Amino acid sequence: MPPPIGDVDLYKVLGVSPDATSEQVRSAYRRLAKKYHPDANPNDATAEERFKQLADAYRILSDSRSRLEFHEAYLARARAGFNKVQHNAYVAWQEFYKQGGKRKTAPKKGADIVVTILVTLEDIANGGTRTIKLKKQGACRICGATGIKPGFGKVICPVCNGVGDLPEPGGHGLRFITCMNCQGEGTIVKERCLHCNGTGREWLEHNIVLQIPQGLPTTDPVVRKGQGHMSPNSNTPGDLLLKFIEAPHRYFLRNGGNLAYDLVLTPELFFLGGDARIPTLGEPIYLRIPAGIADGKTLKINLKGLPGLNGGKAGDLFVTVRHRWPATITPETKELLLQLTNRPDFRLWMDEQSFCVRSGYVESPQEPIQETVSNYNDPLTK
Repeated sequence: MPPPIGDVDLYKVLGVSPDATSEQVRSAYRRLAKKYHPDANPNDATAEERFKQLADAYRILSDSRSRLEFHEAYLARARAGFNKVQHNAYVAWQEFYKQGGKRKTAPKKGADIVVTILVTLEDIANGGTRTIKLKKQGACRICGATGIKPGFGKVICPVCNGVGDLPEPGGHGLRFITCMNCQGEGTIVKERCLHCNGTGREWLEHNIVLQIPQGLPTTDPVVRKGQGHMSPNSNTPGDLLLKFIEAPHRYFLRNGGNLAYDLVLTPELFFLGGDARIPTLGEPIYLRIPAGIADGKTLKINLKGLPGLNGGKAGDLFVTVRHRWPATITPETKELLLQLTNRPDFRLWMDEQSFCVRSGYVESPQEPIQETVSNYNDPLTK
């Protein structure tokens, strides 16, 4: 009695490899079916049985769903003793099942490095360069990032037989896990590099020159591709992220490309007005302040903010007037204030009792005011 079809290696029946394409399966069947057809082999029971096996094998392997089910059982039987299975059979299954099974993942890149750099408004206004010392993991200078002792090489992982994966327990050959012995590489190092202990990496120091452009925005980091740490499993380094932080300034607050400055008035400027000396990120300038200007009034000086990024339009400088009086005063200042208070021009709003009076007030009641109004409807006035 012939064995059940599930126990027969259908690939062997058709003489094809497990990674054979549909066209290769069809071609092999046609060739063998013609050879073992009953009409070509009359009264040959062996050829007739062989022809039936070919037909069954082609029926299953030509249909993607039935082939998938067969291959699952095929792999489950083969992987019952994993180390005895041939390497190409397992790889063929992965290729066949790549639409729904495990896919090989791309090597992960190395870790990113984030560097925070403090810059002043003068740095942003004038641009320039800054040199920083960066410590990062780079390629080992002895083994060239291979992790292998010079003169030696890698060998096939004995656990996964070079595949890099193992079937998940209970997965029936459909799900796989990464081989922990080789970390999915399929090969292991026979002799590790003593300098880097087989990691392929070592700590290196680099001096990096950073360009600070005029008008640099400090909101988004500047990314330098491929200048981060090197990955332990590949030659793909991470990135270098430069975060520029604006240092608090002595005079200004920044709002995009604009600058804000608070001007505290002296008594002279408040009462008499005049030209106030205003700082900028370049040379100081003078701003006309009218006498008696209100507290909180903001004046704009065009194009005296930060320069525009990449040659764009410069921002403006906004000067806000502030009235600030000292909380404590010296005896000399107190005497001066008393003298000012008693002067007539400082008493214009007060009466003889030092009370503040309202404008347009009436001093005392007066005689009633009589007016005559014409009324054309009144007959006594006619």
